[in-house]
Amino acid sequence: MMNPDYGFYLKKVSNKIKFAITFIHVTRNFDEALILADRIAIMKDGKISQVGTSTEIFRQPADNFVAEFVGAENIIECIAKKDGEKLTLIDTGNISIYSTELKRGHVHITVRPEDIILSTKQVETSARNVFKGNIIEIVDTGAIIKLTIDVGEPIVVFLTRQSFLDIELNIGKSVWTYFKATAVHVF
Repeated sequence: MMNPDYGFYLKKVSNKIKFAITFIHVTRNFDEALILADRIAIMKDGKISQVGTSTEIFRQPADNFVAEFVGAENIIECIAKKDGEKLTLIDTGNISIYSTELKRGHVHITVRPEDIILSTKQVETSARNVFKGNIIEIVDTGAIIKLTIDVGEPIVVFLTRQSFLDIELNIGKSVWTYFKATAVHVF
């Protein structure tokens, strides 16, 4: 039903009243955007760079600007080429990475730090991307520890504080990183 005094609609859904209000909220606060928004638009120089759900914006940025704006880690410029019908082989110049996103040519990739598994020993895995490297930086952000690992390219991995303490990591320690081809976003 329309409420002419307020210009919004009320819907009755399972004995609850739900407001069907469209509003625009301008913010640079990601927490606000994630909590409040059904859809997010990222703007650059007065033009919309990407519109989507919070998951689409944060996990699948449309371009380098959006990736950097939302704080994506592990943004790497590279060349993507075909490697079969279901995988793309990505050459960074230093390492080769597999993705399930079928793109070709000059591209950027991003892998979210929480999608990367870290181990002090090599393990059996179905992950297509397996790299051994050395820890070159450790940043304590409170509940999360941010590690930078040189695997030929610097990649950032997030660990909980407890995991970090349990496996006794330090600068220079050799570790194995694992991530699935589905975790590699190509743009």
